[in-house]
Amino acid sequence: MEVYTIGRLLKAVRKEKKISQLDMCRGLCTKAMVSYIENELRVPHRKLIEALFSRLGESVDLTKVPMTKADFRRANLEHKLDDCVAIEKNDTKEFLDEYLSCKNSMTHLERQFFDLHESFYMNRNYDKYDSMLPKLVDTLRITIPDYKLHEFPKQKLLSKTECVILNNIAICHFNLGDEDEALSIEYKLKDYFESGIVCDSEKAVNYPVFLFHIINWERIRGSTEHMKQYSELGFEWCRRFGKLTLLPLHLFYIGVSEINSGSVEVGKSHVLLSKNILETCSKLDEIPVMRQLLKDLCGMEFF
Repeated sequence: MEVYTIGRLLKAVRKEKKISQLDMCRGLCTKAMVSYIENELRVPHRKLIEALFSRLGESVDLTKVPMTKADFRRANLEHKLDDCVAIEKNDTKEFLDEYLSCKNSMTHLERQFFDLHESFYMNRNYDKYDSMLPKLVDTLRITIPDYKLHEFPKQKLLSKTECVILNNIAICHFNLGDEDEALSIEYKLKDYFESGIVCDSEKAVNYPVFLFHIINWERIRGSTEHMKQYSELGFEWCRRFGKLTLLPLHLFYIGVSEINSGSVEVGKSHVLLSKNILETCSKLDEIPVMRQLLKDLCGMEFF
């Protein structure tokens, strides 16, 4: 396999989606660098090629990209950190410290990845949302330098990392009492993932997360108008792509919606199935929360 075929693939995907070089690379690298990569005149750094494909709504096989030992080590650590987030494992300090200790200095995209995961760690262990919010804003400005706190990015394309940072900015807003701002971001992320830019396999990673936050936050505000519709959407994307983390939670809200609409037995079956999945996945800490929600939302308690 030729070393530089990744550049030709990037160009083919970009052309197929009718996206300009500038729209794809804005904040990541220069347009000239994209031309060099697409014409096989530069060896792209793995994080750059990953981000460029992500802006196109696609993932990429990084084994096709040459890596130094430090690159390979950090790539493995990134997989471990992403896995920790997926299974909601909070103790990631060891991986973060190791990521920082790699010999080569970080690229700006590695710094963005590190800062994002450091914010995950702070969020799950300390809940310091007032100090996290400005840090997340600075992290997003690494690749979107003109980002303003109360405005959604104006640029056409976002990488997966940028979308996750925006999601975490929304979480900070909600926990700091700015519910309107939080929901505005989530709805815009939802619209972005429904725009057709992001391929289905990549959409399945975060789309159910945005839907869940909308459902949960609207519920807290006393609005359940879209609960069933968005829960069914989230459940279907989780089911199709085997994403078990949020599947039982979307299933739970489908059940709650059924109970509230009068289909009590159907709703109960959904709720009990969601409980069984949580037990199978050893997410037992979610069950007391669900039990209380059932009581609050439906006036019922049956597990």
